Amino acid sequence: MRLLSMWVCVLVGVACLGLSVWFYPRASHPPGVVVDQPTRVGLRYPMGARTVSFALRNPHATAGRIVGACEVCETSQAYCQFRLLTPLPVDLPPGAEHVVECELVLRKPGRFVGELHLYVSANGSQELTFHVEGEVDPLGE
Repeated sequence: MRLLSMWVCVLVGVACLGLSVWFYPRASHPPGVVVDQPTRVGLRYPMGARTVSFALRNPHATAGRIVGACEVCETSQAYCQFRLLTPLPVDLPPGAEHVVECELVLRKPGRFVGELHLYVSANGSQELTFHVEGEVDPLGE
C-alpha cells in the first residue's frame, strides 16, 4: 500500500510539472498587440474630415501582421464614415511600434459612434477595436 501511495505521488508530481511547463509560456507571453488609447469618447468635432491615429505596439519577440479591417459607423452613412487609411497588410516586427491612421468624416450635426476592427496575427490571432464616439458641432467650433 505504501508503494502505491508513493507512485501516486510521483505521478501527480509529474503531471503538475508537465502542466506548469505547458501553461508557463502562455501566461508569460500573452497573445496580441497592445494599443495605446483604443477608445476616444466625449469628442466634439466640427463637420468635415479629419485623421484619427492609433498607436500599436508589438511587445513580443515574434513578428506580427495586420491582415484585415472592418469599419462600422452606428449612425447612417450620411452622418458618419470611419475608415482605415493605412494600406494593408502591415507587418509588425518584434518590439516595433506602428501608427494606424483612420479617416473620420462627419457630415451632419448630432452624435456619432465609429468603430474600426483590425484583425491581427501576432503570437496568436486577435481582433482589435478602435472606438471613436462624440458629438458633431454644428457651429464648426
